[in-house]
Amino acid sequence: MKHHKITTIALLVIIGSWLIQPSLARAGEDSGLLYQPWFKHSDFDLRKDLADAKAVGKTLAVLFEQRGCVYCQQMHDVNFKDDKIIKFITDNFSVVQLDFRGDREVIDISGERLPERILARQYQVNGTPNIVFFGKDGKNVFRMPGYAEPRIFMAVFEYVNEKAYEHSSIQTWFKNRNKKS
Repeated sequence: MKHHKITTIALLVIIGSWLIQPSLARAGEDSGLLYQPWFKHSDFDLRKDLADAKAVGKTLAVLFEQRGCVYCQQMHDVNFKDDKIIKFITDNFSVVQLDFRGDREVIDISGERLPERILARQYQVNGTPNIVFFGKDGKNVFRMPGYAEPRIFMAVFEYVNEKAYEHSSIQTWFKNRNKKS
């Protein structure tokens, strides 16, 4: 009886710890990726995701991550815990999360059906995290490869939101922005 009681308690502790850790909730189809509740619930049709983003005046951002990525973990633990960053992203962007090594079928903006890992290769994603931003016309307008500390991370989203990529490199934009402040 004592063994049964310990097993039941251990099971409850495991289930309880799983339920109270929202940052560890599974992304669609149990991909094992870290997940945020404000990520777009995608049907893995990027054409539809782009249309949905445009319809509400947002920019589509495709976030590639992979299981065990320490920099992805850091992005979730640091950047995605900052209320100012989350508010700015959710106000201006629709974020779709994909698995850099995943096998789930995705429909690309061009209409091609392919696994996530092949799509990542086509978008020249070589590591994680990696965020690919799309303009309203479906063209890749900017990419943020790797982890960036919160100030730079936020600046990249501001750069894309302002469409500054149309007239300035991010280095020039950031330099000029810092002169003003």
